[in-house]
Amino acid sequence: MSLRNRFGVFCFALTFVTAYTYAFADPPTTDSPCANPHEKSPVLERFSIVHPTALDAIKSTIEGVLPPDIGFAIFVLHKKITNRIAYDRKLKGSQFINELFLVDYPDTGDETRFAFIKVRVDEVDTLCRSDTATTTPTVVDERNLGRWVSVLLKGRIKEGVAVFGNPKGDDYTFSFAYIVEPGDASQFMLCADGSDVFDHPFRDLNSVDPGRASDYAACADGSITFKAHPADDD
Repeated sequence: MSLRNRFGVFCFALTFVTAYTYAFADPPTTDSPCANPHEKSPVLERFSIVHPTALDAIKSTIEGVLPPDIGFAIFVLHKKITNRIAYDRKLKGSQFINELFLVDYPDTGDETRFAFIKVRVDEVDTLCRSDTATTTPTVVDERNLGRWVSVLLKGRIKEGVAVFGNPKGDDYTFSFAYIVEPGDASQFMLCADGSDVFDHPFRDLNSVDPGRASDYAACADGSITFKAHPADDD
């Protein structure tokens, strides 16, 4: 093969590899979706959320059952509880996990997991939302509630600790608001720790296992990633 032909083959191969790489590369991502209220719903890639909680935040008519050492740590030693929640669209099987940890137990600096659920996510809904207008038909003063992404995940529990009975096979939903643009803080209640709602990226988190238990948190910290829309989609 002549040098000229070899160069042509090399250029063709380089072009093919480059095109293949761009075609299958991960799309660009963003943590600032919904730049305007007319933007189409963003695609959720992943999130990691953490917030303090307490057992009385979990509501159920079913009597909860805990191992004796965990119950002693919570009710006698008054150890605090941390709730960690994570989702990754690319994970196979259980893309969502919710875990409860005792803080500083058994020793200072330790975290002991005592409850969890793993969920196969079947549906993820997102919406760009804002609310600065009066409510119709009831006329009220205009309220600046800012801009947020509402997120709702639906799935089925694959595995979990049987605090309120065995949750395996139960339907499950998890929802929250991700704050994109703060509104008027006077229109919002404070978080459980007394902090301003806009000091945190997440608010109004609801975890529901229908017929078994539900959990609510006003505010949470963490990170989130969405698939970025091309600029001409805005």
